[in-house]
Formats: sequence, structure tokens, C-alpha cells
Amino acid sequence: MSNNTNNTSTKVSTTDVKNTSKLKTKLTGKYKGGTATNKTETYAAGASNQYAKLVTSAAKKYGLYNHVKGHKGWYLYNKKDGWANAKKSGIVYVDERATATSGKWYRIRFSSSTSARKYWVRAGALKFDKITYETYDKTLTTLKKYPIYTLVFNDPKLAKNKGTTADLSSRTVTITKRARRVSVINGKTSTYYLVNGKYWTRALAFY
Repeated sequence: MSNNTNNTSTKVSTTDVKNTSKLKTKLTGKYKGGTATNKTETYAAGASNQYAKLVTSAAKKYGLYNHVKGHKGWYLYNKKDGWANAKKSGIVYVDERATATSGKWYRIRFSSSTSARKYWVRAGALKFDKITYETYDKTLTTLKKYPIYTLVFNDPKLAKNKGTTADLSSRTVTITKRARRVSVINGKTSTYYLVNGKYWTRALAFY
């Protein structure tokens, strides 16, 4: 992966591109869907270019599913259809989370392409960026166009994209919080501001 840790999709290395080519649309296994056993299921979607990193030995400890376990029609992928497609970097793209009777889950892809096969995996299989917060009172003027989100990009709760700083009603905004996000990829830190108590954006939008 590249060192790009801002709000855009990360570039993939030559190795990852070769690995992505393994993502066949046709399944090698024959699967029988399980019965619905979850009493409750709640879902929350987020921006599709957010990412996380697989924990060590994730493929040995966790399964990959077509849906959260306990949802009607769920099944467990075999190795060829599942973990064999993972990147050596361990980076996965995350676009949805779920809380069900069977546990906490994330929907992931092994490619930045939103058309790539999607898998559901238990939350314990993923490691997200470390994010810390502090009070930060400023009145600033936007100088550059950056995406705005409901949460800090790559927050485990998954941020939703709400446009760009150009969509704000005024270029002059009130900042009340500052967040520092340490990338799970390379350890680099990105700074975010909470704008008008509603949206998060990169601090670079103001400098």
C-alpha cells in the first residue's frame, strides 16, 4: 500500500493488484444457506473507501461469511472463495457494520473496487486506526476542498460521507474538537476538526 492515509482510497501495490486479480466472481464451492437464528440485527453503512487491517492469524481464527451468522441464508466461505483472496498487506476495505445476536460484524472487501466480492467477518478480526480527541476552540476559514464526514474517517463506527467543505453554508466555521488519527498502515498521523459541531474534515482544509 502507499503512504497515503487521507480521506481517499489508498493506492495498491503491484503485489496487491496481482492478488486482487484472484477475486473470481464464480464461487468454487457449493453452499447451503443456514436458517435464521438471530433475534436482533442492526446495520450501519459508511463510506466505502474506509479501511482496516486484519489481525495476526485472522484467517485461522475467523471465518468469512456471505452474511452475518444467524441471518437467513448465511453460510461460511471455503478457503478458495474466501481467505485465499486476502492481500499480503492485510488491508481490507470496510463499508458496513452490524450488531446481531451472533455478535458484532463488519462487511469487508479485499479490493478497493466496490464491485469486488464482499464478506462478513467478526469485529475481532479487524484493527482500525487509533483516534484520540481533545477540545479545540477556533474560528477558521476553509481554504481547500476536502470531504466532510459524520465521524472521523476510519472510525470503527464507520463515517458517512456528507459532501465536501464546499457544501458548507459558510466558509467561516466554528471548530470545537480536534482528533488525531494514527494510520494502521504506516503509523502516520492525520488531524481532523469538528466543524460547526456537526461534520469532521481534515485540518488541511484550513491551511
